[in-house]
Amino acid sequence: TGTCVDVWVGVRELPKLPERVIVEVREGMREHPEQKTTEWVEERKKYQIHPPVHEIALIDDLGRLYEGGSSNIVVHRPPEQQQPHDEGAILRPPKGTVLEGTVLSLLEQVCASHPSSVPFLFSFFSLSELPKWGGVGITSTSRGLLSVDEVRMTKRVAKKYGLLELVKGEVEEEEVEGEEHEDKVLLEVPRSSLLEKLSKELNGALLASSCVPGEEKSSPKE
Repeated sequence: TGTCVDVWVGVRELPKLPERVIVEVREGMREHPEQKTTEWVEERKKYQIHPPVHEIALIDDLGRLYEGGSSNIVVHRPPEQQQPHDEGAILRPPKGTVLEGTVLSLLEQVCASHPSSVPFLFSFFSLSELPKWGGVGITSTSRGLLSVDEVRMTKRVAKKYGLLELVKGEVEEEEVEGEEHEDKVLLEVPRSSLLEKLSKELNGALLASSCVPGEEKSSPKE
């Protein structure tokens, strides 16, 4: 005789993708980046975001980007010289410096299987190099891979890393009680055609592996 097994399936509507993805730079680092600790869960609360911002991007005192509050961050570095089939490289912070999600690991595989075999490099990227970036992306199961359209930061941070000339405008926002207020500015980031292609390929890989965007796993970035 066979054994009866109850199977429960949870279904929810996938989140609507935003028309414009906005990331806000915040100064601060995690003490144990590879561990999902209760301390980090509590610490994330001080990095609250307010619409229309979708994610934060943490930087250290050298301006190097590490990760978001619930996502990993990648940068598209264009080729130095235009060559046939050379679309540049995808950069992510070195191992051991961030909490890695499964989607970030899957992106590495997608880069390797891409027609032009996109290099996936473990390298820091500094905020001061923003003018050289071909694009910025954030990855998580609730988003897949999204290209960033706008980066916000305090005017002080923009000045520190030589970005004031790139400022497209000032951010108008209401002061929030209990939060320190600083004037913020916005910078536009180009939409990377490579990130757009990788996003489609990544979504296909997620479906094939039954890891559908929209279902959070054990890690906030998985």
